[in-house]
Amino acid sequence: MLLVDTHVVWGLNFGQRNGSAAICAARAILDAFSSPAFVNANITLDALEIGNEPDLYMNNGLRPSSYGSPQYVEECVPDLIFGFRKL
Repeated sequence: MLLVDTHVVWGLNFGQRNGSAAICAARAILDAFSSPAFVNANITLDALEIGNEPDLYMNNGLRPSSYGSPQYVEECVPDLIFGFRKL
């Protein structure tokens, strides 16, 4: 449960390479934060953090050891921009 007047930054993880799931999660988060319960409690979504810690994907077996920011941008950003335009 969030306290009244809480500000939130919500991280969306793209480690599993599932852009559709991330877009659905973002939509659900946006819907929740615009619900009467959140609005009446003045709970505010300040931002969606896209790609929560992609610099760690190679450390947890989700990507090869050579993986870095350039690969993340090439892999994820185009699909995410397209998907988030629909939100």
